[in-house]
This record gives sequence, structure tokens and C-alpha cells, in this order.
Amino acid sequence: MVLNSADKKQLVPLIMAAFISPFMGSAMNLSVPAISSEFSAGAVSMGWIITSYLLTSTALMVPIGRFADIHSKKKVFVAGTVLFTVFSAMCAFSTSIGMLIFFRLCQGTGGGMLFSTNSAIIAENFPAEIRGRLMGFSVMFTYLGLTLGPVIGGVLNHILGWRSVMAITAVYSIPMIAVAVMFIQDNGHVAADSDSASADITGCVLYAAASAAFLYGLTDFTTYDYAKVIFFCSLILLALFVLRELKAQSPMLDLRIFTESRGFTLSNVAALLNYGASFSISYMMSIYLQSVRGMNSSVAGIILITTPLVQAAFSPLAGRLSDRHSPYVLASIGMSLTCAGIVMLIFTRADTPMPYMLTAFAVNGLGFAFFSSPNSNAIMSSVKPNRYGVASSVMSTSRTVGQTASMAVVTMIVGAVVGNIALADAGTSSIMSAIHITFTVCAVLSGIGIACSASR
Repeated sequence: MVLNSADKKQLVPLIMAAFISPFMGSAMNLSVPAISSEFSAGAVSMGWIITSYLLTSTALMVPIGRFADIHSKKKVFVAGTVLFTVFSAMCAFSTSIGMLIFFRLCQGTGGGMLFSTNSAIIAENFPAEIRGRLMGFSVMFTYLGLTLGPVIGGVLNHILGWRSVMAITAVYSIPMIAVAVMFIQDNGHVAADSDSASADITGCVLYAAASAAFLYGLTDFTTYDYAKVIFFCSLILLALFVLRELKAQSPMLDLRIFTESRGFTLSNVAALLNYGASFSISYMMSIYLQSVRGMNSSVAGIILITTPLVQAAFSPLAGRLSDRHSPYVLASIGMSLTCAGIVMLIFTRADTPMPYMLTAFAVNGLGFAFFSSPNSNAIMSSVKPNRYGVASSVMSTSRTVGQTASMAVVTMIVGAVVGNIALADAGTSSIMSAIHITFTVCAVLSGIGIACSASR
């Protein structure tokens, strides 16, 4: 099927959004040592530079997705682009680690609005028979962002400083607002039932509070005693949320979505575990290449593009195949390859030959290419049109919860092994121990994910 001119224009802001968030995130990974040095921040605080963005985007995505289903996915997408642009610029002017973390929290709100509507707009505005191909195309630009982020971000960080990464992100996002307003079709809502006529404010508040408390408590669980209290409070809030949704006439998240489709539920569990197992790779390898191997951020960035470059190259193929063959089988094969790449990284040493490292990165990238777009296609194909926004949000939440949990595990491991000191002051043996423990845990999570994916 050939896309017409209007459809092609409509894809422009969607692929722009798919590109910029991973670009910014992967570029920031290369900036961690520089930020740590400028603000004299310890390893725990530096983990929060990454986690803060994920925390707010995760806590708000499902309520936002529900709102988009009821009202307008286009309006939510445009508003998210505006917030993302403004707070990207504010991050560039941060004068303290606390200010940077705060602006990253706000930036994550805009990111959550983009995450919750991107796949939903594709599913709603384009024919089902080409959904896998278009999602593969979107994923390709996501991985191009991951590819170019370390390269461009590494160069910018090395020459102009880490603030330039956020400045470039803001400048890029300004025209994205314009093309979204001009080209995305506004179909309002496609809810087919009366239960979708109103928003569940109480459910939204409980969900956001439970999600934020869970992720915050998990991240600092081993660092601060009060974080343990917050974590257990999050479980109480989660229980209250479930009770509320079971009784609400118009629930924010209709829990039947998980019982009506085994494929939907297990696909999201697989996504959570796969992202949880692999998200920390770039972060830990950035530290390894710069702090252990003595490379500058530019060289480290060039090496780290191996994984997303392979992902970008093979994602369109995987998306097309998922339109013709079982996306579950393709996703399971992809998870197995990802796990193999992680296992290879367990054996990293301070003098590991670079061809070995590049091979591990490539295997991981190939695995993710064959997991991501087929799994996304499986999720969006398993729900009714009136649930596209919520389904897209749950899918993105599974990804970001996995990413946040991954960073939480890394923060706990690095804090326990290295201590809350600047990375420049940490010894090689401590960093290598943290790397080995991290990837061992990640390999176990990936193995569990393979079992969940295959059981579909």
C-alpha cells in the first residue's frame, strides 16, 4: 500500500518526536561525567539525572493516554511538544544539580505526552495492514536518535559542554510544534462506549501518586531510609488505585484490558523486562569507556553507536515481517539475541579487545530491532480503537518502568560498590565490579523476559 501526500506529511512530526527523546537521552549519557565534575555530584545524584525524566513521564503517561482517548490525541501531542521544548531549554540554563533534576522532571511531563500519543496516532490514523511497517519506520528513527545521540552529543559535550546538548534539543523541537499543528489529523476521540465519556480524576491522581512513589522509592531504596517508607506507601496507593478502578463507572484504566487479551498483557510484561535488562547498557558502558578505558566523550560516543545503528538498520525489516508473520515469534527471537549480547558483556574486563565489545553491542542491537516494532505491533493490534491511547500509554509505561527500574538497579549497585563519590574518584576495580554485577542481574531479567515472550 502506497501512502498519499497527506499521510506522509502526517508522519513527519511523529518520526521527529520518535527521534528527539532517545537522541537527548543517549547524548545525556555521554555527559554524565562532565555534569558530575561541574557540580561535584556523586554517583547517586548522577543516576537521578536520567531517572528524573523517566519518573514523571512514567507516572503521567496512562492518565494522559486516557485523556487523549476521550478528547484529542493531536492536542495532547502538540502540548507535549511545547512542554518538552521549553524545559529542554531550561535544562541548558541550570546552575545546580538540584535545578537540573527539577527541569528534567518537568521535561519528562512533555515526554510522557509524546510517548502516550505517538503510537496511538499511528494506529488510529493509518490502515491496520501497514501498521507494522509504519511502527518499524518510527522505531527506525528512534534508533537513529540513539545512534546519533552518542556521536553528536559526545562531540558537543567535548567541544561546547553538556549544556549544548539540551540547547540543540530545544532548537530541534521548535519546528516540530509547527509541523504537528499543520499535518496531524485531529480525529477527536474514537470511543465507542458511554463509559469513555468522562475522566476518572481520582483514579488519575492515585495512579500518578503510586507510580511516582514506587519509582522514587525504588531508586533510592538502599540510599535513604525514608525511601523505603515511600516505596511501601506506593504499594498501598497501588492497591487503592486497583480498588478504585474496579468500582469506577468510567475507570481511568479499565483493568479488563489485561484479562481480555493474553497477548496484550504478556507483550507488555516482555517489554518491561527487556527494557529493564538493557537500558543500563549505554549508561554503564559510557562510564566504562571514559572512566576505565580513558576515552573522551567523542570517542566513547562513536563506539556506543554500534547498538542503535544496527537497531535502525533492521527495524524497518522487522516491522514489515510483523505484518506478515507472527510478531510474537519475532519478538521472542529478538529477546533471545538481546540476552546473548548482555551475557557477552558480563565478561568485560578493563582490557577487553574492542572487536569483542563491538560484537556484543551489535548482537544486542539486532535483538532489539527484532523485538521492538513486532512487539509494538502485537500490542496495538490486540485492542479496540477506543483504547489506542491507553494501550499506547501502557506500552510506553512498560518501557519506561523497565528503564527506570534498570537505572534504579544501577544506582543501587553503583552506590553499594562505588559509593556516593564522583566517578572520577572511583577506582577501576570498583567500577568493573559494578559492571559485572549489573549485567549479571540484567541477563537474569532478560531470561525471564524470553520465557514470558515465548509463552504468548
